[in-house]
Amino acid sequence: MATVPGVPLIQRRPGVTSQTLEYMWSPPLSDGGSPITSYTLTDGTLTFTLDPETRIYVVNGLTNGVAYSFRLAANNAIGQGTFAFFRTVQPGNKPDPPTSVSISSLVSINSGSYRVSWTNPSNTGGTTGLLGNVVKFYPVTSAGDVLSNSPSTIRKSVFGAAPGQPLTTFVNLSTTYNWKGQVFAVNDPGYSLSNFGLTSTTNHLYASGLQTDVYSGYFGDVPTWFATATKTFSTSVTNFTNIGTATNSNKLPNAQDNYSVQWTGFFLPPATGSYTFYTSSDDGSFVWIGPSAVSGFTTANAIVNNGGLHGMQERSGTSTLTSNVYYPIRIQFGEQGGGDDLNFSIAGPSLTRRYELSTLVFYLPG
Repeated sequence: MATVPGVPLIQRRPGVTSQTLEYMWSPPLSDGGSPITSYTLTDGTLTFTLDPETRIYVVNGLTNGVAYSFRLAANNAIGQGTFAFFRTVQPGNKPDPPTSVSISSLVSINSGSYRVSWTNPSNTGGTTGLLGNVVKFYPVTSAGDVLSNSPSTIRKSVFGAAPGQPLTTFVNLSTTYNWKGQVFAVNDPGYSLSNFGLTSTTNHLYASGLQTDVYSGYFGDVPTWFATATKTFSTSVTNFTNIGTATNSNKLPNAQDNYSVQWTGFFLPPATGSYTFYTSSDDGSFVWIGPSAVSGFTTANAIVNNGGLHGMQERSGTSTLTSNVYYPIRIQFGEQGGGDDLNFSIAGPSLTRRYELSTLVFYLPG
């Protein structure tokens, strides 16, 4: 006894151009014992009845930036089969390429850690946003030519990208090669053109410690305050037992009021696993780890939020990290009045809680 046809087989994601979507499919594995007489392609508003031989259909006259969710069913003399659902997409043009692409070496020993930064385009090609970015690296000669007999291309996807937004990601690359990096913006119509950057096999070894900058005034739990504040002293430190050791004695516990300190650099986990970061402070302090320590850092995304005016109190936060990856870290502390002190410590896999961090934190001199 004949039945309705099976589900059509979607062959690929819809092809997307300005005001146009292209759909491609194959017949169902079963026609239900009765020949397919037509296909129905619809999004609930637009409906097209197509010949049974049709395998590709282009829908024209659509509105750029509007999301369309088309589905397809096969029909025979018995009736209509189950719909297959195509991916929801927006017609439009490809976005402009990212700008201000830079690739900078963090640490290169046996494998190199690189920071890749860019700004997403404001022109998204008529779609309402971006799906994200794709970063690709190719091994190249010193002249920048891609090696013909090279290892596989390194590819990394970055999601949650907003038009016009500056972004940063991190990659580890073998220092056997020079690398050419590309950054693409991606929307439903596809990849933008790319902008390039070049890495180098030159070793740039960071020094032990965190960059330490002391400022006049209290930051008031405003992480961006430091960008325009008056800096009074700079050094580097590895010992965070108290505010004295953490500033090379520029500040001392319970001795001064109305100042703030920011420490920046990288944390190198010795093993993969969960790490706990602690601050005890009087007054407020915050810690960020990973990309949020570089840009977009707020009190809401701090891994340790010990903010506010208060006496000495401890707060902590945890993060799962991978061994031998250099994670950006940022610590902020401020003292308004009364007692003042800070200590910072880390504990993790096979790492008892410690305040002296000379083998764990690094910064780039100069």
